[in-house]
Amino acid sequence: VINSRKIGIEAQLSINVQVLGSRTCCYVNDVEDDAAQKRYRTLSISESGVCREFSFSLDEALEMPQGKYAPQEILKSAVMIYDKEYRTLQGKLVVKGVANACVLYLDENNRCEHNEFEIPFTEVFDMEELTENMPCDITYSVGDCSFLLNAGVISMSAQICVCVKTEQQEEISVLSDCYFTNAGGELTYETIETEEIAARLMFSAVMKELLQKDATLPDISGIYTISAKPYITATQIQSGRLAVSGKTTVYI
Repeated sequence: VINSRKIGIEAQLSINVQVLGSRTCCYVNDVEDDAAQKRYRTLSISESGVCREFSFSLDEALEMPQGKYAPQEILKSAVMIYDKEYRTLQGKLVVKGVANACVLYLDENNRCEHNEFEIPFTEVFDMEELTENMPCDITYSVGDCSFLLNAGVISMSAQICVCVKTEQQEEISVLSDCYFTNAGGELTYETIETEEIAARLMFSAVMKELLQKDATLPDISGIYTISAKPYITATQIQSGRLAVSGKTTVYI
């Protein structure tokens, strides 16, 4: 907060890029001649797999830290997920993270206060499509939430939704070289079309802005919570470079 009238915001934006490429290729699968001398190699093909959704509930009793008066009325609440990580096992998905619950309330002295609570979680989901260390793209969203007061303790219940997109990898054996010692041979070709994940890239950009409140609003005494939601409005590829345009909506 700057001079009770302005808010300085600095955020790091992470941009994840997945490059898909469709191509047609010819390969030699086999030679049906015992006299042929053959050499094989393995090709690994990556493509988009399945998309699955799961949900779980977080139910916690949130107690005020020492030195703060007990809440008498909840004015606003919000839940956000951060510190996210995952691990894939054979047929299992393990997700870990921290839910941040921020509560704005009136205390016993009718003063407006706010407090944040951190709730770590670990959940395991069955996914028969998964193999160990299989790459996934996982996103979280917060569904229905409720915050109830009971003798100065806040009871929180939040529904967390998890969306999982997998990347499927397939290995095929192809003939890379062969020759005949007794006679010539005739090869039969088969054409296949594949969609490959050619690259996974991550970029980051720092956004700095000075936000000024409307002159008719009262001065700022503190910040309850901030959330920034970036939206990509356009992408363009030119001469091997990717241009990304977008905007960020900031809620304070």
